[in-house]
Amino acid sequence: MSLFLILFIVLGVVVLVAIGALVVFVLGNRSRPARPMEPTAPTVDGGGLEQFSCQKCGAALESSHITTRTGERWVACPYCGAEYRLRR
Repeated sequence: MSLFLILFIVLGVVVLVAIGALVVFVLGNRSRPARPMEPTAPTVDGGGLEQFSCQKCGAALESSHITTRTGERWVACPYCGAEYRLRR
């Protein structure tokens, strides 16, 4: 075998390994659908929120922003619309 043929085969193997590593990297890092997370707010004490502000925009949340849906209490930010489920 000539030296040129050996170098050609080695280069081909290196290229194939690099392509395989790139495919594994791309497939391993593709974005997966995120599980929906349910943010929770501090426990309501005495009908009002204890110094709680929106985690998204920083606005103060008040007890007047509390609603009840499907048996759970939620508070919604009046500015950005972020919602938080209240712990019991």
